Order: sequence, then C-alpha cells, then structure tokens
Amino acid sequence: MSVRDDANLARFETLLDEAANLRPNATPTFLEIAGLSHRELVLQRYLEFFLSPSADHGLDGLLADSLVQVAEQDPTAEARVEEVLTEVITDSGLRLDIVLLEEHRTVKVELKIDAALYNDLDAYAQFSKPEWPTDADELRIVLAPGRGRTWQLPHGFLIVTFGALTARLRANLGGYITSSLDTRYLTYLLDLILTMERLEEGTTLDDQFINLLAREDLDVQEFLRRVNSTNRDLKYQCEALKTKLDAHDEFGAFEWTVYGN
Repeated sequence: MSVRDDANLARFETLLDEAANLRPNATPTFLEIAGLSHRELVLQRYLEFFLSPSADHGLDGLLADSLVQVAEQDPTAEARVEEVLTEVITDSGLRLDIVLLEEHRTVKVELKIDAALYNDLDAYAQFSKPEWPTDADELRIVLAPGRGRTWQLPHGFLIVTFGALTARLRANLGGYITSSLDTRYLTYLLDLILTMERLEEGTTLDDQFINLLAREDLDVQEFLRRVNSTNRDLKYQCEALKTKLDAHDEFGAFEWTVYGN
C-alpha cells in the first residue's frame, strides 16, 4: 500500500468515526427501533387495538372519537364503536384496512403511509354486508400523512392526516384518563402518536450528518469510488476462482454463487 493510500485510509477512518459519534436529532420511538414505523400492517394492528373501546387499554373511545371528530370537523362527535374489523375482503377480492361498526352506521378506513393511493375507492364505497348498520350514511376515511399534499378524494372519502389526528388525540387525552387506565398502554399510545407525527413530517436528514458530508465532500466521493472499485475487483476474483473450481471434477457436484453488485 502506498503512502497516498495510507493517508486516504486514515481520512476515511476519521470520517467514519465522526459519523459514528454524531448524536441523532431525536430519540427513536419503539416502532422506529424495531424498524416497523413504515409498515402499514403493524400500524393497522396498533390502530385496531386502540380503536376498540372494550380493549384492555382502558382509554375507552379516545382514538375512535378523535378520528371521527377530525373527519366530521366536529370536536364533540362520538364514535360509539361496537366492533372493529380489519383486512375485510370485498366482493372484488380487495382488502379494506379497517371497518368500524357503530350502533347506527359503518365507518370505513383506508390506511396509507408511503404508497400512492391507487386503491379502488369506488369498490370500497359500494361494498357492504347485510349485518352492517345502515341507519345513517356511512363515513369513509383515508388516513395518511399529509406532508403538504392536496387531497381530492372521490366516492365520498374524506382525508384525515396523521398530523390532524395526533393533534386531536393530544387535545382529547386528558378527558379519557381514568382509574381503569393501564399506564403501559398509555406509553404505547404516546409512542404511536409520536411515530405518526414523524411520519407526517416525512423523512428528514440529520443536519449534523449533512454538514459532515458537505465539509468532507471530496473524501466521501473518493471513499465511495474506492468501495465500488474494491467490490468489482472482489467479484472478478471470485468469478475467476469459481471458473477454476468448476474445471476440477471433484468440485463438479457443487453449486457456486457469486454475490455482489
């Protein structure tokens, strides 16, 4: 290794050490630690639990009431949920994320995090079951991060953003804390609220890391160039080794795979 290579390696090691020592701007939530904050099915399961007033969380109708209040723009609205259904299969084979069966009406909720809203909302709107309540017009909701987007939804669907819902939850929370509250679930709910607030904001880059990359721009580019070059060299040498091994009968029965880009 040349003196220049030694100097470059030392710069790269220093750069990696600096990056490793940067402190994140925000403490991660439980869902972020588990790498699950962007999983719609995981978020759906959390919502299913807290939307059910009879579940063990002890928060009664906090989440359901807050959701309906935002959708109807009525801070006094109550959901009166009797049953929560998830992954409801429609006549056309589609899956409706969440259905709330109230005393007199049905509330349909389609959840979105990152994916585009390409779902057949018309099919969701038309679908029903004989046992679902129909005394009042059903409420149809798309629950998703706003992120400054303008929403115009067809077939009577209303948008409820993560930001609007979590703001209402925080405003309502005090009125739902009773002696039956299990504080463990309050912790989980607050973690869910914080996770949804961060999803509302969208992915943001750490200012400290951006500044480090800007200051060390040439070093970063050289480092990445050398990593890619090394990967190519290693792949070439592995392929050459594979060719030699394949030429010997005693290795003929084995399958060899070369990994790499």
